[in-house]
Amino acid sequence: MTLNHLTASDAFSQAAQLYTKKEYGKAIPYFLHAIRSTEKGAFHSNEYLAFYGLCLIRLGNRDEGLNKCVVAAETELNNPEVFVYLAKAAIIMFRRKMALRAISQGLVIEPTHMELKLLRRGMGVRRKPLLGFLPRNNILNILFGKLRYKLMHN
Repeated sequence: MTLNHLTASDAFSQAAQLYTKKEYGKAIPYFLHAIRSTEKGAFHSNEYLAFYGLCLIRLGNRDEGLNKCVVAAETELNNPEVFVYLAKAAIIMFRRKMALRAISQGLVIEPTHMELKLLRRGMGVRRKPLLGFLPRNNILNILFGKLRYKLMHN
């Protein structure tokens, strides 16, 4: 399949449509064309890379996918969409702290970004550990936290 007739923007749009339809494998060549057709440092270059990384995660290539999202975010200063994709990737990978950091970084760029605000709201707020004198990751806090969650959600 030759995509040379497509602009980077058109290839990215096609990739995004296929991603939305959960046709992740079919989206990959379009993402790659968009990435290869865009100069490093161009406004959308990191966005294309981050969304490609999210697609890789959906295909099961979790480590490489997350790495692409992180690399895209490391140099991003202007495009909050990069942080949307990184946050979504981190959520899929159960990396809550990373997701929250990505959301915060994106909101610094654009404080009114609706998708970032929705992601933040959807993540909820962690409660304080039940046993405040022990660290959050202490086994007693973990067990009591799970018990508290079950009692509150039944």
